[in-house]
Amino acid sequence: DDEHALIAAYAGTLRQRRSSAGGCSGYATAAAAATAAARQQMQLLEDENRRLQAEYEQLKNSTTSSSACIVSRAPPPPPPQLPPVSPAPLASAGDGGAAEARMLRAHKGRLEARMSLLEEHNRQLEGQLARLRRMLSASPGQSQQQQQP
Repeated sequence: DDEHALIAAYAGTLRQRRSSAGGCSGYATAAAAATAAARQQMQLLEDENRRLQAEYEQLKNSTTSSSACIVSRAPPPPPPQLPPVSPAPLASAGDGGAAEARMLRAHKGRLEARMSLLEEHNRQLEGQLARLRRMLSASPGQSQQQQQP
């Protein structure tokens, strides 16, 4: 009888553990889903960061190589300040359309600011190109004399 009582007590302990683990499994599943979503969001942000860093380096290299060729009297104007990027607010199920609209408006604003920045950069590059063409057309004899010796 002592062995049977011991086995029954052990089985009761196992049932209690399973029932308490079953109550927490919903929480554990939700926590795992939240963790997976956070990891996915973090991966997306890291990818976006790498892409932006590469674009920044490309723009930086093209700017330094362009400015090395042309001597200007005044430094170029500073780039316009872009609006701060804020994370999209979490919205409830009924507020999804409004939240998406806010997010799209914010994204549109960022794109428009970037477009104006790129247009300004394009104007600067066109000006530099025009100056270089004038320099080349103004001194064709000098460049031919330098190439012959």
